Amino acid sequence: MTTTPEAAEGIPPGDLWGIVISRARSRCQCERCPGHRPMRCEHMAGGPVQMLAAPAFPGAQPERERAVTDPDKLIAICGPCYDGAVSRARKAERDAARMVRNDQEALF
Repeated sequence: MTTTPEAAEGIPPGDLWGIVISRARSRCQCERCPGHRPMRCEHMAGGPVQMLAAPAFPGAQPERERAVTDPDKLIAICGPCYDGAVSRARKAERDAARMVRNDQEALF
């Protein structure tokens, strides 16, 4: 497992969540949610919302991505931002499937 030196200080080996949250200085790293554009989310670890160590771009089926164990491929993200990212990914997947169906129907 790779870690940055500053992320590993004082964090037990194998504490993936701690490494990711420490590297983010305990703050949500989401910059894509419509509610806080163009700035970064203000949620912090230890605050009123849960913080997660999750892939930067979660897909429509995040349970498939939970096995990521490389902290360099994860960001600190709060629950609301993560849920929003998953919802957007699911919508994009549905829209893409709908477009394919419409294209196929046009052929016949």
